[in-house]
Amino acid sequence: MIYHIFFSLNYAIIIFLVILNIFLIYLVFRKKEKIPSYLIDFDTLKDHRFLELFSTDIFCFKVIVSKFDYERFKEFVRSISDEELREKFIFYLKSLEKKKKEKFLKIVNVSFENYTQRKKGVKCILSNKELKESFEEKGLDFVYFHSIAKLFKPKLKKGEVIKLEISRKGKYFDEAIGFLEDDTPCIVKDGAEFLGKKVDVLIENVRETQAGTILEGRIFRSNT
Repeated sequence: MIYHIFFSLNYAIIIFLVILNIFLIYLVFRKKEKIPSYLIDFDTLKDHRFLELFSTDIFCFKVIVSKFDYERFKEFVRSISDEELREKFIFYLKSLEKKKKEKFLKIVNVSFENYTQRKKGVKCILSNKELKESFEEKGLDFVYFHSIAKLFKPKLKKGEVIKLEISRKGKYFDEAIGFLEDDTPCIVKDGAEFLGKKVDVLIENVRETQAGTILEGRIFRSNT
C-alpha cells in the first residue's frame, strides 16, 4: 500500500516536472519571438564593431542576412591577409554560426534589395552610404549603424594619433580629408600628397558643430 502511494507520488512529480519544463521552453520561445528582427546589409555584416556588439549580446535582437551577403562575408574573412585580424574575424564567423543555431541569425535566399521589396516595412540596419541615400529618397525607415557605433566609441582627444586613409583633397592646396569608420571627417594639414594612402595623423583640434564632430590634424612623423 505504502509502496503504491510512494510510486504514485513519484510519478506525479515526474509529470509535474515535465509539464513545467515544457512551459519554461514555451516561455523562452515566446520571449525569443518578441525580440525584434533587423535585416542588415553587407557593409554592416563585415563591420567589426557590429560583429563585436552582436556576438557579445550587447544588442538583443535577431538578425536577417541575405545568403549571398553571408557567402561574401565568408569569402571576405578568407581573403584577409593579416593573420591576427583574420583570426579575429574567424572568431566572429563562429559566433555567427552559433547565433544561427540559436535562431538569432536567419539566412534568407533572396538578396537584400529583393527582401526589402517583398517584406514591406521590414526593419533595416544600414552601413552602405548609397543604400542610405536610396532609403532616404524613398522615405523608408532604417537605422544607420554608424550613428549607433558612435555611442560605443570613446571620443578622440587632442594629441592622439590615429590611422587614417586620405580620401580627397581639402579646401586649401596642401590640405586633405579622411573619414573615420563612423564618417567623422578629419582635415589633415599637408595631407594632399598622401591621397589614397593610409597615414598616421596627429589630432590637433576637435571641433563640435551642429553637423557633428570635425577633427583637425597633421601628418604624424615619429622622427620629428
